[in-house]
Amino acid sequence: MKSMLKLILLFLLAYQRSSTHELVEELTDINFNETITNQPVSAVLFYASKDCEMCSQMVKRFTTAASRLVEFEQPIGFYKIDCLDEGKDTCDEQMVIDPPTIEIYRHGEYANEVKRIQLQQMIEIIKKVARMGSIRVDTLQELDDLLNMNLYVVLGLFEDDSDLRKVYLSNI
Repeated sequence: MKSMLKLILLFLLAYQRSSTHELVEELTDINFNETITNQPVSAVLFYASKDCEMCSQMVKRFTTAASRLVEFEQPIGFYKIDCLDEGKDTCDEQMVIDPPTIEIYRHGEYANEVKRIQLQQMIEIIKKVARMGSIRVDTLQELDDLLNMNLYVVLGLFEDDSDLRKVYLSNI
């Protein structure tokens, strides 16, 4: 009976670790631009997979930040890209010289950079960038929830697929 409980516990721990790591998707040169362009907010960790202790620590912090922001009011995509492997060209294009570095994008446009800071500071910066810009509100309840957050709100009413709506929602 004890061995069965140990086996179940090990399975649960392995499952928890694997599901936490799935919160941070690995990107490559091939899918980087398309992925971050399709997300309202993307936090991308540029790291080196070999011989970089600081990178290993930052990957752990970044994964923890992703797990803490799963249910944040704005959807945030968490990604990492290896500057020594499948992401070398992207790191060069983004001028990442000294990994680890976290860059935050809104609709694919660079918004902010986070360098080697502690977990709570990282989370606060990501939340701040995620709250910037335009968001879509479809119901009166969502509007009420937004107004109850004590934020400044500019409301725009548009037809479904108007050009003005697209510009307004992509505004950084």
